[in-house]
Amino acid sequence: MAFDLYLWPKAGEPLDQDRIVEAISSEPAIREDARDPERFLYHREDTSVFLSVLLERGLAKAVRRRAAAARGEPIEEEEGGADEGAETSEDLGEPPLPEEPPVEFAPVTITVPFFVPSFFLREAIQFAARLSDAAGMEWDHAFSGEASGAREAGDREPPAPPSFETLFVQWREEMRKALAALARPVPLAVWSEAEAGLWWAYGEARSRLRAELEPEGVEVPVLQLARHEGRLKTVCAWDASRPTVLPRCDLILLTRVRFKKGVFLPRRVPEDGLVSGAKIWDMLGPFSEVRKEPVDLDLPRGPEAPRAGGRRVGDAPLPAPRNRAPRHPLRRGGLRPRRARGGKGGKRLRQEGRPQRIPKNG
Repeated sequence: MAFDLYLWPKAGEPLDQDRIVEAISSEPAIREDARDPERFLYHREDTSVFLSVLLERGLAKAVRRRAAAARGEPIEEEEGGADEGAETSEDLGEPPLPEEPPVEFAPVTITVPFFVPSFFLREAIQFAARLSDAAGMEWDHAFSGEASGAREAGDREPPAPPSFETLFVQWREEMRKALAALARPVPLAVWSEAEAGLWWAYGEARSRLRAELEPEGVEVPVLQLARHEGRLKTVCAWDASRPTVLPRCDLILLTRVRFKKGVFLPRRVPEDGLVSGAKIWDMLGPFSEVRKEPVDLDLPRGPEAPRAGGRRVGDAPLPAPRNRAPRHPLRRGGLRPRRARGGKGGKRLRQEGRPQRIPKNG
């Protein structure tokens, strides 16, 4: 079972294959599916949305050939058709099969998965509208495997694109049917509409934020999702030594370097661990700019802001760090610091491994 969005030629207009190939090839989120020559995958890292894109056979070949040419790979020439040289019913002395009316398949079919947040459907609608505008087509929808059926281009006026609200009701109903058809109940992770909306809003704006902030040396991380303490939480990675824009999220995977007393010189001890996002926001508040659009964002501003904020974070204890350096870096090498014997003054440390006076026998 699936929920499909179909792209058709406009009423009374022929299919412009070159224009469709250009529109699909210009989509940076489109990837080839190695398992199916007619299927492509849409995956956008910023929002984590993934969709399936099925192309008509001729379109799929043209898109793959163009991608191979862009990569500088040799393009294989097509051989004769699969039916060439095949025996017909007349050759076998059998009566010919009755002719059936041809069925027109959609040139482009976008499949939205089930049991995902609603912004998957919202982004699929935007993707379908973007493709149809670039290729000079119109898009419609179907769900639960319903066939659009054969139609003639001039039989009807182009329909108005369906709204997100209309498609969402149908998509949700089909998900309920799919869930009821399962042999046994499947536990589903439920995410609130507010949390899903904030996730998608940040992902949608990430490319614009990168264009604005990365020239200034500010990193814009990708939001991630993880199960922590029995529920789903949003996670953002941050290296405390680098200025980074931090969206308001549940947890921050913090990486930092602390300096501890060594034998001769202070030594660097890398640590990382999960810290409450609210705690980090409170620490960085005095040194940062807070934006409210598209979502709550903490932006370090000024040359001293990252260092000052980093010092505060660097001095705070990390709960349950995932990785710690050894307590002393020389221990495994056989040199261990110890206190010198006798005397209160003078040198307090000496190292094992130095030449020692060996007493004579007897």
